[in-house]
Amino acid sequence: MIRGPTRQVGKRAKKAIVVDENHVNNVYKLAELVKDKEEEYLRAVEKLFYLLLELYEKNENPKLNFNPRDLLTQFVEKVNEKGVEAFNKGDLKLSQKELSRVFELLHQDKIVLAYKDPNALMEAQVLTYGNLSCVFRKASDFQKAIKIVDYTIELEEKLSKVNHGKAGLSIISTYLNKAAMLSEAKRHYGAYQAIKNAMDRIQIAETVPDIDASQLSYLKYMRLIALNNLGEQLVHLEQMELAIREYEKALVIAKELKKGSFVRKLEEVLQKLKLSSDG
Repeated sequence: MIRGPTRQVGKRAKKAIVVDENHVNNVYKLAELVKDKEEEYLRAVEKLFYLLLELYEKNENPKLNFNPRDLLTQFVEKVNEKGVEAFNKGDLKLSQKELSRVFELLHQDKIVLAYKDPNALMEAQVLTYGNLSCVFRKASDFQKAIKIVDYTIELEEKLSKVNHGKAGLSIISTYLNKAAMLSEAKRHYGAYQAIKNAMDRIQIAETVPDIDASQLSYLKYMRLIALNNLGEQLVHLEQMELAIREYEKALVIAKELKKGSFVRKLEEVLQKLKLSSDG
């Protein structure tokens, strides 16, 4: 399993101190004092949660002067934002460092007690995994990127089964992202299979009761993307007749959605493929 540098629970507390409710609550107060200094505050909150994890080893229901779920959610979202910001600036090393902080914390055994909901924990992991996989993909480390995406899919499958949040929709783009990574790694049959999985999820999502018009429109667009990508992989696999068939399906949807540039692109691709086949 992919992990950052291993850090033991409570290791951040340098001195041999007794970690009890009072100590954890006092650390929270100290963190609040530096809330206007972002990085210092995030480090303080990170330390707070490792201390809280140590406390959970002795008491799984401590009396706290703060809401651990809200605070952890804020921490996860903020550090992910910093990781994405570094990624967008091209600093992959810093991006990985920031995201690994969250990755590691969310893998501690007792962290689910802070969320009080396994689904909320999985949702936070999905967010972090997705961003971290993009870093490894950009660095052309496809082995790690694909492994992390597989973890993400595993979690989203669990979340979609209990109809948690938008997992039933987000898993579609995750499968397509996996396909793109596999394609870049020249594993075209694997990419083809991942796209087929995405299309299966589209079909499932379309049958969900009370689905609204905007979601149906989104699913139709995702089907367009999937069919186009399927055509690309079939070309790589030298299955030209099948590729033409998938591209033609994509063209119908592109016209229905009035995606002019997509229509023109598909028409050009089909023209070339048919000329090649005739030749």
